[in-house]
Amino acid sequence: MARTEHAAAVPATLRRDRLRVGLAFLVNGALWGSWIGRIPRIAGDLALSEREVGQALLGLALATVVTLPLAGGLTTRVGARAVTAGGAVLGAAGLALVALADDVASLFGLLCVLSAGGTSMDVAMNGQGVSLESRYGRPIVVGLHGLWSVGALVGTAVAGLTVWAGVGTGGHLGVAAVVVAVAGVVASRTSDAAEVDRDGPRRVFALPRGRLWLLGGIAFAAALSEGAVADWGGLYLERVLGTGAGVAASAYVVFSATMAVVRLLGDRVTARFGRRPVVRAGGAVAAGGMLLALAADTPVGALAGFAVAGVGIAAIMPIAFSSAGDVPGSSQGAAVAAVAAVGYAGFLVGPPLIGYLADLVGLRLALGAVVVVAGSLALSARALPRAASAGTGGH
Repeated sequence: MARTEHAAAVPATLRRDRLRVGLAFLVNGALWGSWIGRIPRIAGDLALSEREVGQALLGLALATVVTLPLAGGLTTRVGARAVTAGGAVLGAAGLALVALADDVASLFGLLCVLSAGGTSMDVAMNGQGVSLESRYGRPIVVGLHGLWSVGALVGTAVAGLTVWAGVGTGGHLGVAAVVVAVAGVVASRTSDAAEVDRDGPRRVFALPRGRLWLLGGIAFAAALSEGAVADWGGLYLERVLGTGAGVAASAYVVFSATMAVVRLLGDRVTARFGRRPVVRAGGAVAAGGMLLALAADTPVGALAGFAVAGVGIAAIMPIAFSSAGDVPGSSQGAAVAAVAAVGYAGFLVGPPLIGYLADLVGLRLALGAVVVVAGSLALSARALPRAASAGTGGH
């Protein structure tokens, strides 16, 4: 009864905006999942070594590092709706064009386009999520990220099925791009209630200040761990454990599946236990899952480890973004973008570095670095704010 009354107390406009922002998260996840699920096949078609895959992934990293602070400033200046729509269209164009790559250099350049669009959309929709959370008066950001994981799961699974069925990369990514562009524009049609707080200085570049650096560090470690599984999990199954490309795509499928489940339940868990305990436990579980994945000698054992790692890492980045909205002195859009600027450096700079390390010591040992990074999250929880505007735990 209390839940029904609480739901009724939320204006219909906010509920509708939450659905559309949730759609944006779903679409953005599908964008990245479509690319991730195709990595093993594209790498094979172009005969790329681990070092060359890492070089290509630097395109994602470079575009992200440049785009994140720019997108934060743009969101503050022109609004999240315009940035969400524009990012979806640009990201979709990059996704379709990736199929045209014929060497490392062209793949590098086309991934820059994909990353610039997807990252811009990501910053804007996260800003809207934090804004809506403050108006709801209870946690919703972790659940929104759950929808991102669902989208990534669907995108990766469809990619794996198309590889298994022999569908060409161009046909698959072309159709996926159209869906992303159209759905992204629809998702951007929110009301003023979902717009980010644009008070405060409207800088062209949103860079971290003070405590935002600490929150960015937490997001960095979480993103590096997630990015390692996304970009290298499939190649690990294929090249270390000897699976086919279709099965290799399932690494991120199981990882996204457990992340999605935990994130969809994560708002309740965070509200009950608080941000700090959730981050402590999550870091420990993620490290244990990666250990299991790398110690296993069979694809089934490795997939089980990736699934456990997904459980641990699921809520950490959303909590870092949500916490950014509670740090005084910056607008919500700028604060979220600033934390994302540091955090997503881990998501997209970490995997290329793992590629270079894998060329030296092998992919299994290179991925062992993720165990250390994930474990560090268990020690970083004290950087989170105790108070939360949305009622998340104060311990």
